[in-house]
Amino acid sequence: PEYSPGNIVATTVEGANLREKPGMNAAVLQEAPYGSVFQVIEGPTTVDDYTWYRLEGDPGSGWAATSTFAASDAAPPAGKFA
Repeated sequence: PEYSPGNIVATTVEGANLREKPGMNAAVLQEAPYGSVFQVIEGPTTVDDYTWYRLEGDPGSGWAATSTFAASDAAPPAGKFA
């Protein structure tokens, strides 16, 4: 896989969609601004000819297609703990 759980990535487009599950028909949970930093949590999976990873970061969490983010050397996002 291109990315592994724990890798740090950042969005490369404005308004990257974070979806509730992989796929273009999945509901959009929120949009992430350009440069938002995330940690890879799960993936990859291929749906609708796109490779998807579940990401978590300060803007929220959800599934994103690799066409909307790239590897980053930024500090990891702050974690959320129970």
